[in-house]
Amino acid sequence: MHTILAVVTFVAVWAFITAHQLAVYYALAVMIGQLPTPDQESGKFYRWFFGVSQFVAANWVRAKIGVQGGGKTP
Repeated sequence: MHTILAVVTFVAVWAFITAHQLAVYYALAVMIGQLPTPDQESGKFYRWFFGVSQFVAANWVRAKIGVQGGGKTP
């Protein structure tokens, strides 16, 4: 039950951040960092969610630079 509540809360916060374009990447990174690492007892969805959230946190800045054209142009 706690895992479902954590996932729902995370998705709600994520939707709020993306809808309002708030500069709270560091707070989001802390939230993602606090997620417990999946183990043998974890369900498939949580293992998937954990991997996706880690991927998103690691590539957030790179994606924004690519979309906004802030990188080097060839």
